[in-house]
Amino acid sequence: MQELEKNNHNKALVVLAIYTLTIFIYKDFGIPNVLGYLFLIAAAMYIIFYEKASAKINNISVAFALLIFFQIAEIIRSILMGNHTHQMYIAAFILVAFFVFVSDAKERDVKLTIKMWKGLSIALSFYVILVAAMPSIYVKLINPVLSKASQEMNINYLSGGYGIAIGGNIIIIDYIVAFAFLYYVCAFLINRDEGRLYRVKCLIPALFILLAVFLINRKTEIIAILIAAAYMFFSKVTFRSFKQKKKNIRFFLLIFIAMMLFAFLLYRTGHLGRLGDFIETVLANKRTGANRDISSGRMLFWGIALNLFLHYPILGIGWGNFAEHIPASSQSIGIEKHNVHNCYLQVLCETGIVGFILFYGCIGYIFAKIAKKSIEMSRGSYDTDMLIINSTCVAYQLMFLICAAIDPTFYSVVFWLLYSLSIMLSNSINKQFALNEK
Repeated sequence: MQELEKNNHNKALVVLAIYTLTIFIYKDFGIPNVLGYLFLIAAAMYIIFYEKASAKINNISVAFALLIFFQIAEIIRSILMGNHTHQMYIAAFILVAFFVFVSDAKERDVKLTIKMWKGLSIALSFYVILVAAMPSIYVKLINPVLSKASQEMNINYLSGGYGIAIGGNIIIIDYIVAFAFLYYVCAFLINRDEGRLYRVKCLIPALFILLAVFLINRKTEIIAILIAAAYMFFSKVTFRSFKQKKKNIRFFLLIFIAMMLFAFLLYRTGHLGRLGDFIETVLANKRTGANRDISSGRMLFWGIALNLFLHYPILGIGWGNFAEHIPASSQSIGIEKHNVHNCYLQVLCETGIVGFILFYGCIGYIFAKIAKKSIEMSRGSYDTDMLIINSTCVAYQLMFLICAAIDPTFYSVVFWLLYSLSIMLSNSINKQFALNEK
């Protein structure tokens, strides 16, 4: 990757990456979240007054700013309606928007961010595999030093058939390691000139991370990560000729068949975990004609959300107010009651058709622009590292779009931090690509 433009660089990308990739530490060790916010505020002051940062305006940052403005407005509307549960999100959104808007990273800062992300992903994957193989290590050495809140959450997850969690939330590891996995997949497919040894070096950590994702045992992320990776095999970014396309398809089919055989072996031996339980329920329903719920109550909530939208179609019931409209008869459902577990339906019922168009119009526009830039890079003279990073950001955002159909992805602060990092990385890469084109 050639050196990025030498004027007006700042550390916004590295600062937000450090905070985001270590956010789990606060809850795990009982550190008040306000200290994290103070760190970001202090860093913002340094970037403004010492590094003399200014807004870097482009189509993507404007769309992101509109997205953040809309959410803050919706949260304020919700507060005026009496719901104060999301008021701390306002500070988080303002800080995130600041870092995205002023970010102007040097080449070494982009590389440092990627290196930190990959390194942490390998470490977390090792942690997941170690705990799954030797739970006593966690019980004796790790659990005693964690905060009581994290201890309780981890015990609940482990007893529920999940893998180990960090930061009191099972999705954090999946969300972090998914980027590194997709990076290795993109590098494997795009960087064809490095030879077999390079591709093996990409394949081994990708499989290592994927094993950890399976051991965490979250169906949503497993499906979303695999679909996002499959997308890259068929993306125009990863082939320039019909011959290369055929190779991608053959290799994809080979991997797909191998994974299906491995999954079948795990299923037959009873080691497929919660995914195996899901398959058993589906098969039992088919055999007996029963109607056991395979969605963990999601379909009931989806119906409630759709009905709410039909009653409040224009502006909705207010951001985060879905929980207030769940019938008492539904309170026994064994999933989180605050969310619909489908962000598309939840945004629709809470903000109406107006909010839905604004919210997903911005997210869709950002995704489309970054994806289009990857195609432009692959068709012109491009730096391989730039193309790999930008394509990883595309696949990563696609993964989140898939997760959002099953889980409350867009209602998580962790998502917005990671999503912002992907935008900042892509903006840095696209700026360099534009300079190279000149």
